[in-house]
Amino acid sequence: MTLHPLVEDLKDKILDWMNNSQEENVVPNPNPQDEKREDANPFLENLSKQIDNIANIKYIIVGDNPGNTELKKQEYFCGRTQHIKDFLTKLACKHEIIFWNKSFVSTARTVKLDKEKESQEIMAEFIVNLLRKNSSIKLWLLGKDFEKFSYFYQELEKGMPEKVNVCIFGHPSGNWFYKSFIESLPDEEIKKLVEKHFKDKRLPKIS
Repeated sequence: MTLHPLVEDLKDKILDWMNNSQEENVVPNPNPQDEKREDANPFLENLSKQIDNIANIKYIIVGDNPGNTELKKQEYFCGRTQHIKDFLTKLACKHEIIFWNKSFVSTARTVKLDKEKESQEIMAEFIVNLLRKNSSIKLWLLGKDFEKFSYFYQELEKGMPEKVNVCIFGHPSGNWFYKSFIESLPDEEIKKLVEKHFKDKRLPKIS
């Protein structure tokens, strides 16, 4: 299929980065993952379909970087943070949310990601381009670690349009996201609906 120009540009930039770094552990990997397929990674195809209907996008949810499960499945929020995707898709339809990361470099740990400035720049630029096309999108950033992802935030703030709805929540580890999210809800009835999402009324621990 023909990709949306923004997704095609993202694909080309990731490919260039891969060629220069000789690194294959990225999500999305623009090279076909199935030898029978000649087109792009399904992640890129689905993303392109979403952006073709960008007026319907309500949220961009941004996590840190893909881990081993994300690398294998070639999507974001499908490993230890899968429960966050499950949780948020109960609040909005899946096609209304873009799940994103601050870097496309897959690592089990984020220790070395402060050196991966180019990947953070590419990921931030993509978000900025989407917000310029639809400034009503709510941008939710999970965690703000300046040591590992300071460049990402600098690039994001540098190019982001004015009056964009930005919320920064706690990091997924230690339930900080859920705690800060629930605290931000103004309506007690909505809080009860959120808490009802969990069978035992307790937040899942992933740390």
